[in-house]
Amino acid sequence: MTKYEIEPGTQHYASMVDILGRAGKLQEALSVIKGMPTEPTESVWGAFITGCRIHGNTDLAAFAADKVFELGAVSSVFRLGVEEQELHLVIEKRGDVSDSSSYQGDPLVCDDKFVFSV
Repeated sequence: MTKYEIEPGTQHYASMVDILGRAGKLQEALSVIKGMPTEPTESVWGAFITGCRIHGNTDLAAFAADKVFELGAVSSVFRLGVEEQELHLVIEKRGDVSDSSSYQGDPLVCDDKFVFSV
């Protein structure tokens, strides 16, 4: 990166994670995340969750969702385009809810994806 005097920012890392995740290289994407010199942002974890969703890896998606929740940005998970059913599986796996009716937010639908306000 120093050859061109460009310091990679979080959006560069998010793009790399997105490309690797969409290609099904989830472990490589996770390695990029773990190798970041700064803490991964919600956009980085969101890119990873997208790859997990595409390839049906709910275990890694649950791990990434936990990381987003640790950031305190729970609402961003919904804005990332994670469909309600897939997110419910992740949350259920974490043991936070027994059924989707326990969520008290107001769901909105945008482009066939669910967005929740917190």
